[in-house]
Order: sequence, then C-alpha cells, then structure tokens
Amino acid sequence: MHLIMRAGRSNKSKQAFYAKVVQNLAADPGIDPANVLITIAENHDIDWPFRDGVAQFVV
Repeated sequence: MHLIMRAGRSNKSKQAFYAKVVQNLAADPGIDPANVLITIAENHDIDWPFRDGVAQFVV
C-alpha cells in the first residue's frame, strides 16, 4: 500500500495506523500481516492544488 498525504502526523499516529491496517486486512479478506507493506510519501500544503491552478490549503 502506498499513501501520499500531507505532512504533520506523529510517529505514534502512523504506528497506530499501520497496526489498524494490518488488523483490518487480516480480518477481511484474510491477508497475512507479514505480507503487507505500507509506504508513505509526505508533502506539504503547497503541494496540493486541487483545481484552478490554486493550492487551496495555502490561500
């Protein structure tokens, strides 16, 4: 699983997220947690222009 998200989440919240993801995938559809790879690419508010050529988080 590869995620792209805004920077700013703590290491603790990321660890909790990883644990919940593998827990949910193990429950349904039954994926072994050892077979789950999660990577996160973080960026900043200026990197999120949703429309009209404007980074809405910084205007």
